[in-house]
Amino acid sequence: MKIAWLSGGTFWGILLIVIGGLLVLRTAFNLQIPIVRTVIGVILIYLGVSVLVGGSYDVLRGEERIAFEERTIVAVPAQRDYTILFSRGTIDLTPLAGQQEGHYEVDVVFSNGTLILDKNTPTEVRVSAAFASTDLPTGQSVVLGDTSFTTGPDDAARRMVIKASVVFGSLRVILR
Repeated sequence: MKIAWLSGGTFWGILLIVIGGLLVLRTAFNLQIPIVRTVIGVILIYLGVSVLVGGSYDVLRGEERIAFEERTIVAVPAQRDYTILFSRGTIDLTPLAGQQEGHYEVDVVFSNGTLILDKNTPTEVRVSAAFASTDLPTGQSVVLGDTSFTTGPDDAARRMVIKASVVFGSLRVILR
């Protein structure tokens, strides 16, 4: 997942200062501070302030990304990475039905996503979930951990491989 605002020095500087300050307060004064929740809050505050002072979250947008909106992405062979961030979105990979191989990545972060696949295309889907909800066509559901399943003919030598990562969100995989 490539997000441009994560590569900015200001963001990382603020984040490291906050984490360091929280650790010092926790150690020096024996305070019980929820560090993970605080870091998530700092990230949201930073994103909000950057939007208010003239920055924008357009760096999070693109034909392969859905951020802060509800949208459907229809796949093209040249694009390999798809991201749904703080949104609700659908990624339709059925146009890739003619592709017999290739690696694709789908990331769903704090979002509700739907992934649509062609049931006749040989595909291996590897799902990794962290505090998430996944609904797979095999009846499997993953909340924390990894699983995989395949579609299409079992004897296919070359398969499309899709790595789906879901963090604090939900992903439903549909075969058409």
